[in-house]
Amino acid sequence: MNIFSYQELKELVQKYAPEELSELFGFSKTIRLVRNLVHSGEWDEDLYNYAIELLKQLCKEYPERWNSDWHYEAFLGYIYDIVLDYDNRYEHFKRAFDMSSDPPPELLVAMADCSSAPGKPPITLEESIAFLKEVVRAGPYVEAVEFLIGIYRCFGNTKERKYWEAVLEQIGDNGLKLPRLDEVPERDR
Repeated sequence: MNIFSYQELKELVQKYAPEELSELFGFSKTIRLVRNLVHSGEWDEDLYNYAIELLKQLCKEYPERWNSDWHYEAFLGYIYDIVLDYDNRYEHFKRAFDMSSDPPPELLVAMADCSSAPGKPPITLEESIAFLKEVVRAGPYVEAVEFLIGIYRCFGNTKERKYWEAVLEQIGDNGLKLPRLDEVPERDR
């Protein structure tokens, strides 16, 4: 649910510096505002970049709270992914991964996706496949199986592609859907 309309968000971004809004709203409400900025209903890179600055401000202003949960780093990585900032995407997904004692499937898939970046990606294709297979061992996550099919299709590995296509067919409607990285748990409302 959005707190502000798109026009109200545009006005907030123009009127207030990230430091002012994070101080005014506090940690939890600023997280909700960032969700609103990301899901404004409009493609607006200015809003996405402002959301990034707000999260960076929360990290700076509330380091103990920020570092208490990997979800915050993953959320920041998620927004960097939207704006195609591949280096920062990986940096924050990696931080979230390192913070988690048992990385959840959605984070493993995000790490696997870091093999797709211009230049030399920070994750090799082999590492990506290993992350995805770890997700599938945890449960029949449709996105991970589809990702594996895509990788094997791109690289012409027909045997593996057909295997994972059969797995996907077997999963059918019973496949699990990954939780979203932009759904940060709220602890205090």
